[in-house]
Amino acid sequence: MRRGSRPPDPGRATRHLVAVRDQVGHHWRLLETQRVARELHDATLAAALKALHDNRITGKGVTPFLLGYFREHTHGASLQVNIDLILNNAALAAKIAVALAARMTRSTA
Repeated sequence: MRRGSRPPDPGRATRHLVAVRDQVGHHWRLLETQRVARELHDATLAAALKALHDNRITGKGVTPFLLGYFREHTHGASLQVNIDLILNNAALAAKIAVALAARMTRSTA
């Protein structure tokens, strides 16, 4: 926020966000991608949690271990899901930013 400017009005911001959502055509669905099959996911998760426990992995080591475990035991499918998630979120964020900027420019003109 610039010095001397007023804080944003929450009601106005909400109206902008709802209008942008409608303009972008999403109802805030962030993931439209292939998924790892439920059975494979559940079995991999159960085995990964057991391996975490058996190997006494805690703290900062948990996430890298789980990501690696899933990548290996889903034969790369989970890695592709995570990549798709990042790309879809970035694309959606870009659409929202463009629509919000256009709407805010119109409302201040």
